[in-house]
Amino acid sequence: MKLILETSYRDVDLMETPGLAVVDMTPELIRRIYRFQRVVKHLDCYEVTEFNYMCEFTEWAEDGEGKTIPGEELRTECSILHVGKTYFKWVCYVKHTDVSLTTEETAIEELPNPYDEEL
Repeated sequence: MKLILETSYRDVDLMETPGLAVVDMTPELIRRIYRFQRVVKHLDCYEVTEFNYMCEFTEWAEDGEGKTIPGEELRTECSILHVGKTYFKWVCYVKHTDVSLTTEETAIEELPNPYDEEL
C-alpha cells in the first residue's frame, strides 16, 4: 500500500513550502509502527524514534489535469520515523543543508490491522 503524505519545509526565503512524501507501507513497516505504539503506551513516553529510510520526499507537482502528484525526488539524509501514542510521521533534512522536512502526522488507527491475514 502506497501512502502519500503532505510535507512542509522552510525554503531559502523562510516561507513554508509544500511537498509530498511517498511511503511503501509494507506489512513489516505497519507491524513495526504498531509495536512502537505499544512501547510508547507501555512506557508512557512521548515518542519512539528510529532512523528509517522508507519515506521518499519529493517536490510538489501537478499532472495535466491539475491533480497533485509527487514531483522530483529530494535528496535527503537523517530520515527519522517518529511514533507516538496515536500518530506517526517522518522528519529528515535536505542533504547538505539545515532545511528540515516534516510529514503530516498520520493517525495509526488509519492503518490496516497488522495481524490481518490479507495484509
